[in-house]
Amino acid sequence: MTENITRKRFQHRCEQCNFNTSKPAEWLIHIETEKHKRGGKAKSKICENCNKEFKTHWLQKMHVLTFHKTIEERSKQKYYCNICDYIFFSKLYLDKHTNGIVHKNLVKALDSIKT
Repeated sequence: MTENITRKRFQHRCEQCNFNTSKPAEWLIHIETEKHKRGGKAKSKICENCNKEFKTHWLQKMHVLTFHKTIEERSKQKYYCNICDYIFFSKLYLDKHTNGIVHKNLVKALDSIKT
């Protein structure tokens, strides 16, 4: 007669963070994470200048550059339009902007003022 042994698998789902694991070691690591301690909520970013809160680091960075930095400081950013004083996330967005109607209209307006 063969004996049928079934092992109960460890399965745990964190209700706070929506984290799932079948490994006890991963579960122990998870409950010590900052995400778990925050209840699964995203870490917020706060502007040191005005205490405004942001969900992502990128949004906080854009806020600081837009409202608390000078044009000279903004112009040092990698994807910066010096005509419109805008900063972009990537070259793709900068190129899309420079080929767009808003940018082209501003260039035309500035050219007409110069002449």
